[in-house]
Amino acid sequence: MSEKIIVSVQSADIFQSSSLVLSSVTLDIEQGEFVFLIGKTGSGKSSLLKLLYGDLELKQGTASVAGFSLNHLRTKQIPFLRRKLGIVFQDFQLLSDRSVSDNLMFVLRATGWKDKAKMKARIDEILDMVGLSTKGFKMPHELSGGEQQRVVIGRALLNDPELILADEPTGNLDPETSDGIMKLLLDISRSSRAVLMATHNYSLIEKYPARIIKCENGKLIDSKALYENVS
Repeated sequence: MSEKIIVSVQSADIFQSSSLVLSSVTLDIEQGEFVFLIGKTGSGKSSLLKLLYGDLELKQGTASVAGFSLNHLRTKQIPFLRRKLGIVFQDFQLLSDRSVSDNLMFVLRATGWKDKAKMKARIDEILDMVGLSTKGFKMPHELSGGEQQRVVIGRALLNDPELILADEPTGNLDPETSDGIMKLLLDISRSSRAVLMATHNYSLIEKYPARIIKCENGKLIDSKALYENVS
């Protein structure tokens, strides 16, 4: 039985302002699938991610993400789409004046959680999931870069998303720390979430073979037939 399709893009042209960045994009990503997104700077990786989280308008073709159609997506629908997604950026964007737990609490409040006991339980569950169960009281500046990225991944998981979009999540980290973040993201994909990770780190791709899609010369090239996930 095939897995649920989380991302479906058919014959899409992706624009930044009036400039065509990627043309005739067709892409399906299934539940539980891990996919690398590669390509040179300016090749369209970020534009594809922005389309998927509703930051770029879909002008040509069809697309859906986590059950939301991106065709004629209304502004008021975008927050609901993003609650189905977890977005992880290279720069951590943590609130520097709040503890790790309070950073996560801020997101829960912003996304409509009310029950304080359930909120605390969810934060404890997430911190345990990302290996930071004893670090909730710490301030972001007291954490290493890898620990801060784990907080960011935890923040992305709070509302149990169907898809994680990770844009260069190991870009500022040393090789050993990058390895830990990679293993965490792979574990997340094994918990029935799809993960799309943009990266320039080819050593990680070699170490953890998975499906690769590449932005090149205005096209999206899917290497699904060449790379198989290794369990």
